[in-house]
Amino acid sequence: QIENNKRRAAIDKAQQLSGRTNELRTTWNAPKRHCAAKELEWGGDWGEVAKALAMKLEAEGGLLVALVGRRGAGKTQIAMELMRMNTLRQKSALYVSTTEWFMAVKSTYKKGADQTEIDIIKQYRKPNLLVLDEYGRRSDTEWENNLLFELLDKRYSDMNSTVIISNQKHQELMESLGSSLASRLIETGGVVECEWPSWRTSK
Repeated sequence: QIENNKRRAAIDKAQQLSGRTNELRTTWNAPKRHCAAKELEWGGDWGEVAKALAMKLEAEGGLLVALVGRRGAGKTQIAMELMRMNTLRQKSALYVSTTEWFMAVKSTYKKGADQTEIDIIKQYRKPNLLVLDEYGRRSDTEWENNLLFELLDKRYSDMNSTVIISNQKHQELMESLGSSLASRLIETGGVVECEWPSWRTSK
């Protein structure tokens, strides 16, 4: 009877964890194409990067890391696998494109808006892991730079992890981040250059 109770308790716990994982995944806003992708074979350069980042995220947390390089190299899918891992660990994860982030901020300027810029920053600093995609697709204005600095600096201070994805070159990204954020990036995660062949063109 004792063994049966232990087994039942283990099953109940597993079901609770699975339910919590599914609950976390309902709000992570990840692209359906990447969510639906079959688990990829973690081989070659892509797999080595994915494994290394997964281990680092699990061991340390509080990472600010950038994935840069050619289109179709699987940068977003690497981030997707990190999100899967994070929610399995019962930690929150959220995906947003940089354009979508700025649209959320700009929505606060509408007449009658019930949120402020500060509210949006608070909302996006909460997830344990934030994936900020298409970082290079922005105007690089002072307004944008100040807002992104505020978000990324707050997440750095909170020791929450952020993955930046961009098709920019290494140096181009560092310049667009600015010296303060670039130094935080170097300290906690660095830049991963994804220059292996495109998944899209190799099919």
